[in-house]
Parts: sequence; C-alpha cells; structure tokens
Amino acid sequence: MQFWIKAVHQNEKAIAARLLKPSNSGQEAKHRRAAAEKKRAEKRLAELDSLIARIYEDRTAEVMTARNFSMLSQKYQQEQKALETKILALNTQLEAAREQTETLKNGLFW
Repeated sequence: MQFWIKAVHQNEKAIAARLLKPSNSGQEAKHRRAAAEKKRAEKRLAELDSLIARIYEDRTAEVMTARNFSMLSQKYQQEQKALETKILALNTQLEAAREQTETLKNGLFW
C-alpha cells in the first residue's frame, strides 16, 4: 500500500495509465460491442417506423384486413418499446463508461 501511495504522489498520470492498461482492452471491447448493439437497435427502430407506416397505408387502402393490421401493429409497437428501453440502457452504459474513463484519465479518482 505504501508503494502505491508513494508512486501516486510522485507521478499520478503514470500510475493512472498503469491502472487503466489492464482493464482498458476489455473495456474497449465491451464499449465497442455496446455501441454496435445500440446502432443495430436504432436501425431496427427506424425499420419499424417504416413498417408501421407501410401497414397503415395498406390498411387504409384496404389491402390488409383490420385483424392483420391490429396484430402487426401491436407486435411492432411492442418491439419498438423494447428497443427504446434497450437503447436507453445502452446510452446509460456507454455514458457511464465514458465518464469513468475520463475520471481515471484526469486523475480525479484519488
């Protein structure tokens, strides 16, 4: 413990870099996966918006039955809600990781 206290007092930035290094690669991979997952969820959310618009047009043109419209719109809306929740959780996770990295880089954890 004394070693780390002395090391911190002598060169805080170097110690921060040393502490960040072992977990950095794992954190970066986790961050990339979360960002990719968020991008996929946002893309699917946009696709669902288009699908809902399309089935609405089909219903108003009487190409689709009311039963099928109701079934599909409920299914799409449930998926939208799930994706919105997932995107919010991923945003929170990515922001927390970014803040933690910034805090460690700036040496504010001492």
